[in-house]
Amino acid sequence: MRRLCSLILTATAGALVGVLILAARALPPSPPPSLGSAPADFRPPPGALERLAAAIRVPTVSRDYPATAPAFDALHELLREAFPRVHATLQQERVAGHTLLYTWHGRDASAPALLLLAHQDVVPVDDERLPHWQQPPFDGVNADGYLWGRGTLDDKSSLMAQLEAAEALLGDAFVPPQTIYLVFGHDEEVSGSGAAAVAALLAERGTRIGMVLDEGLTLTEGVFPGVNRPVALVGVAEKGYLNLTLRASAAGGHSSMPPQDTAIGRLAAALDAVRTHPMPARMETPVADMLRSVGGERSWLQRVALGNLWLFEPLVRSELARTPAGGAMLRTTVTPTILRAGLKDNVLPQSAEAVLNARLLPGDSSDAVVAHLHTAIDDPAIEILPATEVREATPVSETSGTAFRALSDRIVEVFPDALVAPGLMMGGTDARHFVTLSRHVYRFQPVRITLADLPRFHGDDERIAPAAYEDMIRFYAVLMRGAIGDGGAAAATPGTP
Repeated sequence: MRRLCSLILTATAGALVGVLILAARALPPSPPPSLGSAPADFRPPPGALERLAAAIRVPTVSRDYPATAPAFDALHELLREAFPRVHATLQQERVAGHTLLYTWHGRDASAPALLLLAHQDVVPVDDERLPHWQQPPFDGVNADGYLWGRGTLDDKSSLMAQLEAAEALLGDAFVPPQTIYLVFGHDEEVSGSGAAAVAALLAERGTRIGMVLDEGLTLTEGVFPGVNRPVALVGVAEKGYLNLTLRASAAGGHSSMPPQDTAIGRLAAALDAVRTHPMPARMETPVADMLRSVGGERSWLQRVALGNLWLFEPLVRSELARTPAGGAMLRTTVTPTILRAGLKDNVLPQSAEAVLNARLLPGDSSDAVVAHLHTAIDDPAIEILPATEVREATPVSETSGTAFRALSDRIVEVFPDALVAPGLMMGGTDARHFVTLSRHVYRFQPVRITLADLPRFHGDDERIAPAAYEDMIRFYAVLMRGAIGDGGAAAATPGTP
């Protein structure tokens, strides 16, 4: 009996110690948001919204490039007229057709530069979708509290806001502490070859880049249940992109006498195997860091779980996997998007094909995806054709150094109620071309949106609120005034060198 009591006491003490350890490792509640306002010493210049509207009216659709080259020429002329100080001061180059590279020389030419990205091109609007727009997509209409049009979110607002900020700062005889590059690609929506050419050019010149900032994740409310503050998600990595084709072959024949195995049947079995044998799930650093960052806003039990992922990661993964977005954070996804088979309703096709689109989690390679598919399908009659497009996942940029902290400080300076957290980009951006030039490549678009606005990216009724656009200009001005390079933040001094 005494031994049993001793064992019970020992077990109880051990459990108590375990609880205390978990409690100690629980994330502390997030500090209350600042009640201050965005910097009072910078005001967006008058007429900024009208200039953005003018840019929206230029239909720079890259899907039809080079047929749309005149539209890009028109946009370049608009930029020259709208921003005379920028074009009188900054060095300008056209690269790979219509991509623009601006160089704003800083006081310290030896310091690593800040590189800001945006893109000129937009996705098209198909004619059948026009009736679903409240305002015509290329008219740049300011109505009902919004500026409407294709590019107001993706991504002419970033481009124009960066130039508005630079133009205003130049009006105060400002010279950045280190060189700032502005890179405006012309084909981000289709290939990103323009940004890739700029990255190759800067690499050839031996350019040192301290930090890269492109479009990406945004300042969004209602993303995380239980988090009542807007969350500024900063993309620190991008998933990769891979297209593969599965092909099944069979003898064919008349549909009235089908054999047991047909090309379509074998392909269907292969697709079902892909569906039921997904790539392994795991929690990569960007996702774990994101959960820890927002964990301080949650209940005490949730803070314990998110602060002790070494113990609770399987449970957290299970909860995330309940939604498509959460599941995509945890694994490389592989899904069929195009099917091709058959020419006539009474003829068995001799071949059937399916295009698989894979989005690669950092740490997975395209070769690993192909190997996984061979194992999952396990049918030598199914061919996996060579990939038509391969883009590996990017490296994960640092979040523990001064560069990410300095960027976070700039975000909070302009959006004082925001909670800043790292995140994983599901789609691609031009930033991926610059990962060999800097260890600090981030993807954040400084615009306030709601969950209801997310479908507007590439969708109907794209729009931006004037106050949100003013905040974008203010953010880029704050960033330029205290440019960040090589992990550090340098204090800016107005005036000439």
